[in-house]
Amino acid sequence: MNIHDIAEKAGVSYMTVSRVVNGSAQVKEKTRVLVEKIIRENRFVPSQAASAVRKKNQTLVGLVLPRFEYAFHEGFVNAFTEACIRAGLEPEIHLTLHDSSSEARQVLALASRRALGIVVASAKADDPLIDTAKKYIKKIIFLGAPDLERPKSTGHFYIGFDEEKVASLASGAIRSSGHRKVLLVSSTPLQFRAFGLKSSRLKYFETELRSGGGEIVASLDLDNQNYEEFVPPEKLAALLKSSGATAAFCENDFAAHKIVAAATKAGIRIPQDLSVIGVDDIFSSKYLSPALTTVALPYAEAVPEIIQFFSSKNRRESFTRHLVPVLRQRDSLQALRGSV
Repeated sequence: MNIHDIAEKAGVSYMTVSRVVNGSAQVKEKTRVLVEKIIRENRFVPSQAASAVRKKNQTLVGLVLPRFEYAFHEGFVNAFTEACIRAGLEPEIHLTLHDSSSEARQVLALASRRALGIVVASAKADDPLIDTAKKYIKKIIFLGAPDLERPKSTGHFYIGFDEEKVASLASGAIRSSGHRKVLLVSSTPLQFRAFGLKSSRLKYFETELRSGGGEIVASLDLDNQNYEEFVPPEKLAALLKSSGATAAFCENDFAAHKIVAAATKAGIRIPQDLSVIGVDDIFSSKYLSPALTTVALPYAEAVPEIIQFFSSKNRRESFTRHLVPVLRQRDSLQALRGSV
């Protein structure tokens, strides 16, 4: 399917199709709607970089993220941008605002310009539009390895972490500090919420904790996409009093920040009254008071490999690369009094 085929189906000239593709105002609205409909139905990906392909001087690489406030990606974005510039590549960042259909469209847009490679965070690897994009660009890397419980989509490249190891580090840190009664703070992504699923990180943590004699005595569900959310201090205080929880495991650092803020307002001392541990090690975590103990997911370590992969003529069919999570022991987690 090419631009001439689209023109024939629409009953217009190929120049008219070209104008529609390039957003020209010199097209009647009725014609534009018809051509766009045929393009969608046929999953046509116009090449806006044909000359670059012919000259073999592609330098465009894409990074597709949920949103800038999603601080978990900040270290990776900085390292990726810096590495691209050093390698003579042109990084381009797209935001999806957690919309999976927008995500697929942006990957297609980058494919239409024949990007050298694309990195996508929290994508639906099985989206038909993603599969269409793969016909035009082979090197699409997904940040986030598939669950061990779930078979991965074939023919894709994944870079992420084994969530069982992440949960094991967090659970081990809590149990070795003598804590047995734990508050579980979820901050589950929108995709899981839509299907009523619990994240594998939480499931693995609960299993690990119980195997070591610990217990989830209370839970709190926060909104991972709500950047205005605050935990009511009185709610946290009541929850801790009724459950006897002495430590809180937060699904990510964003949730941990919310718990620390609520505890401060409620007069709950961290870590004397409540130890807190998160996951991600976002930039601000080390500057909390007290500094947050967390399991770091250093995605930035994969940047050199990604750049090398994009720049090479490697034609591997697929791979899954598990990075190594690291416990950052700081001041928000301390041994329970009487346990040492």
